[in-house]
Amino acid sequence: MKTLSRHQFLKKMGAVAGLSVIQNPLISAESKPGKVKSDSLTTQLYKSLNEEQHNKICFPIGDMRQSFLSNWWYISQKNRLSNTLNKEQHDLFMNIFDDFHSEEYKELVYDQVVIDSYKGGFDSSSIGFFGKPGDKNFELVFTGHHVTRRCFGNSDTNLGFGGPVFYGHFPDKFVETKDHPGNLYWYQGKIINKVYQSLDGKQQKKSLMMDSKPRSENKNYPYSFKTENHHGLSTKDMSKDQQTLFINSMRDMLAIFRKDDIDASMKLIENDFKNLHLAFYGKDKYDVGNDKVWDVWSIESPNMVWYFRGQPHIHCYLNIRNEMS
Repeated sequence: MKTLSRHQFLKKMGAVAGLSVIQNPLISAESKPGKVKSDSLTTQLYKSLNEEQHNKICFPIGDMRQSFLSNWWYISQKNRLSNTLNKEQHDLFMNIFDDFHSEEYKELVYDQVVIDSYKGGFDSSSIGFFGKPGDKNFELVFTGHHVTRRCFGNSDTNLGFGGPVFYGHFPDKFVETKDHPGNLYWYQGKIINKVYQSLDGKQQKKSLMMDSKPRSENKNYPYSFKTENHHGLSTKDMSKDQQTLFINSMRDMLAIFRKDDIDASMKLIENDFKNLHLAFYGKDKYDVGNDKVWDVWSIESPNMVWYFRGQPHIHCYLNIRNEMS
């Protein structure tokens, strides 16, 4: 299947979005007479699968792949979008993926996935369903190179990410220079560095880990929760103004995602705010360009990991504990 340009994709998806519910018969009646409720797009896609497709990409809740994360992985090495979904299903999935992201960033995210797929486009990526419609934790997960997205499947109005997500990019050179030219996700680095600049000397010293290494990317460590010994500056040691800047900065960094997921995630973060620690890593290679604009940082608590690694290029692991995940 040929990879569409972003312009072609948007034109196509405009038509799909307008027709998907009308043309798709997968609707269910509510208990009240006269009311009809359409299935979520994820549920529509699940119900459209035939037995062979179901055997390839549907798994029980709790399968180890449901909570796994890596910078480059596939739920199924054999079963990619190109040889699993038919044309109509592929279009419907692309509509779902598009809806994961904000209007401001969806075009850039689309291009990032295509660029990092080594010309394979979305066809080289894979998806998996965990559970079935109606299950509390029914979930759709999408994976590939520098991308993992997941969503709860019962509603198009989402409740957060439902587990760890990954985003990364290298648009040109594998080893990036300072300012990460062309990298979609460096805007987050610029935002968090403004928080660092708001700290006084003692706070900066406490937040800057010059003698410690950041998280390793081996196995599941980049996104696993730690109950204690968190690196960096506690939010308890920030002033009210600094706390406000920090919380607002986290919301701004989530701007790539749709508003529903941002709102749900920020509610969880705000409830856990007193337990957060902010750390920057500046030893040797971790300060790209030796410019004291920190390229590697983490935000951690017992219920959250946000690990951003900007060396040699950007990898980011985000995991927020959710009662549904």
